[in-house]
Formats: sequence, structure tokens, C-alpha cells
Amino acid sequence: DDMDTESSLLPYHLIGHDLRLPPSHLFASLQSSHHGFDPSVPTLFVMECVQMYMPESSAMSLLTAISSMCGANALLALYDPILGSDGFGRVMEQHLTRAGVVAPPAKDSNDQLCLTA
Repeated sequence: DDMDTESSLLPYHLIGHDLRLPPSHLFASLQSSHHGFDPSVPTLFVMECVQMYMPESSAMSLLTAISSMCGANALLALYDPILGSDGFGRVMEQHLTRAGVVAPPAKDSNDQLCLTA
């Protein structure tokens, strides 16, 4: 019994998307006949370890677009464990710096980012 994420019998779709593109591209893809996204239906957006790779302006644009498109029907599960105060956070900050990715914002700025979107 294969799990087909494109089946209409399943209550979810797993969709990969390049977040370097404007949020309008994401919603165009979601609303295609292939995925059939309906912003009036409650939708869970899962972003795990995503924001640490995005400039703050891009993260704000994405969160604002989700809020604008879906309103109260959007549920967001966001997890970015980069705090710098533990071993994992320090190693990730070093990795991102070596990779040429902008260092993650200070501890409270991600919290503020989520609250203002």
C-alpha cells in the first residue's frame, strides 16, 4: 500500500518550493489544478529550519503573504532552533557563517517577526 501524497484521499500534500522566489509563486503553485489549494479551508504551513536561511525581509514577505491569502484559516508551525545559547545553536551559527549565509537574527527578533506578521 503506497502512500501517494498527490492522492485526493489524503488530507495533505507535501510540496517543495524555492523560497527565494516571491510568495506569489508559491500561491500560484498551490492554487494550480495539480494541488487545488483553497485558502478558505484551514491549512497548516510547516516551516522547520527555514527562516535561518532567509533574509528577514523575505521571511516577513512570506508570513505576510500567508496571512493575507488565508487569514484566520492559516495555521503556522514554525521551528528555528538557532538561539546561539546552546551547543547546537553555536555549531549552526558557525556553519551558516562558513556557508556565507547571513547570521541568524538575535534571539528575540524571530519571535517579534512571527508576532508582527
